[in-house]
Formats: sequence, structure tokens, C-alpha cells
Amino acid sequence: MCGEIALEGYHTATTYGRLNLQQGGIAIFSRDDDFTAPNRINCLSVELHCEVSAVRLNSHNMTILCFYRSLKEDFKLFLDTSERVFCSLGISCNVMLCGDFNVRFNVGDRKAESLCDLI
Repeated sequence: MCGEIALEGYHTATTYGRLNLQQGGIAIFSRDDDFTAPNRINCLSVELHCEVSAVRLNSHNMTILCFYRSLKEDFKLFLDTSERVFCSLGISCNVMLCGDFNVRFNVGDRKAESLCDLI
């Protein structure tokens, strides 16, 4: 990420910073240090198309995934990359999914339906 962000009482658990653009990215913060950042997931990001960061909460058998997809970028590439992310998790963990997908879940959008089918 461009510049450092500090939140009082929180650790920076993981970040994804863009390589070609100066601004933007993803960060996940934690109050404690009971997490690991699975680099195999963070390395799957494709700038603007599908930016993703992940942390594993060790004591909860849970992985938190945070996504960002630019409104104007290739949606198929986003879905393909997201599928690789989900496949890399395996089948024996809980997942909390968050982020900005830039799809409209409340109006029957085809992109939203495709994303829900993948999840």
C-alpha cells in the first residue's frame, strides 16, 4: 500500500499494495497476533481486476478474505482469480468474506449472480 496506516490498538495483519498505480490496495488489521497471513492467497492478486488479502485466525479455524474489484475491469478475470483463491483454501475451514466487489446484489445483476454461484 502507498504509505503506512496505523490504527491505535491494532496490528497490520496483511496488506496488498498495487505495483503499477500509486494509490489503493487492501489492508486487514487485528487486535491480537493470533493470525497468520497465507501468502499463497495474497500472491494471487491481479491489480484492479481481483485484489485479495487473507488472514487465518488460528484459534477460530477461520480465514478472512478481503477482495477489491475495480468497476471497469475484466469481470471474468475476477471470477477466475476468485475461484483460484477459494480452491487454495481447501475444504476444512470457515471463511469470512468481505470487500468491494462492485456488483449490485440488490437488483438481480448477472455479475452478482455469477459471484454468488462461485461462492
